[in-house]
Amino acid sequence: DWDSPGEFTFAYEVGMAPAFEVELDKKLGVDRVLVEVDDALLDKEIADMTRRFGKLEDAQVSEAKDMLLGDMIELDAEGNIKEGGIMNRATISLEFLEDEHTRSSLTGLRSGDEVQVDPHKVSSGHDDLARMLGITHEQVHHLESSFLFRVAEVKRMVPMEVGQELFDRVFGQGAVEDETAFRAKVKEGMEASFERDSDRLYLRDVLRKLEEKHQVELPDGFLKRWIQETSENPVTPEEVEQGYGEYAEGLRRQLLQDGIIEKYGLEAKGEELDAFAKRYVADQFAQYGMPAPEEGEIQRMAGRILSDRDQLGRIRNTIVERKLMTHFKAMLEPKERRIPLDEFVNLARS
Repeated sequence: DWDSPGEFTFAYEVGMAPAFEVELDKKLGVDRVLVEVDDALLDKEIADMTRRFGKLEDAQVSEAKDMLLGDMIELDAEGNIKEGGIMNRATISLEFLEDEHTRSSLTGLRSGDEVQVDPHKVSSGHDDLARMLGITHEQVHHLESSFLFRVAEVKRMVPMEVGQELFDRVFGQGAVEDETAFRAKVKEGMEASFERDSDRLYLRDVLRKLEEKHQVELPDGFLKRWIQETSENPVTPEEVEQGYGEYAEGLRRQLLQDGIIEKYGLEAKGEELDAFAKRYVADQFAQYGMPAPEEGEIQRMAGRILSDRDQLGRIRNTIVERKLMTHFKAMLEPKERRIPLDEFVNLARS
């Protein structure tokens, strides 16, 4: 009775984080895996560049990589144009269609030709289909009609030749003057990009290995009760049990990571957060070809970013992740090995 103060007895149930000591040494045995940028991968990247900087030209008859501009017209159950139905100007990129039959039905067409299509097979997901037909996301979920596609234009991407114009477009005026230097610079950029992926994979693999080495015991019973008591929506013990394995794995990894951060002083410091936010602001202006504002304005914009809890958390996590990767590479001195891109992707998904 809070209105009649007296002696109260409170009961608490406390779940204690397990105590453990993380030791990092070279015997951990985790390789750092890099992507082998071979000639085939390099050729594909350069081919993509020639298309990216190519020109769209009119074509007479559609081929497998062309774009079709035309009208999507809703049909009724009998295959006739539906009165009051959906009609919208749309673009279909044949190159990105997954259904081979649909792509085949859209090749060999000229301006004015008509073909019946399944709208779900000429779009990539509900959002794309909603934009294509000019309807809402909710309407897409109930869409079962076939459509008539009436071709208005056939467009073909003509790749840019591998030459000085392409070199200048990719790297700037006069930065590269021959194909050998161009290929070397493209390869260097690809390796730098894959390097970041290798770092993230290495960080994941080290933490997994540490989990195996340090069997962190959690107060499972307490945690399951805590999840059930604190869940926003009511959950049954069976539901808690079903998702507990994944939750416990993530918690063990976080405890290990926090222990390493504390032991080796890898926290994100205030000045690092500030510098990161200011660099982010400057990069945003540079991305759109705009000059960076005065230092005072950058500082004010960075301050607004850091005052947002979600953005502050993302910045802190990014800084700590980079510190962990740098620390692991320095302390563990991993062996490096290169593998083809498809093997790397499968490894990252495992």
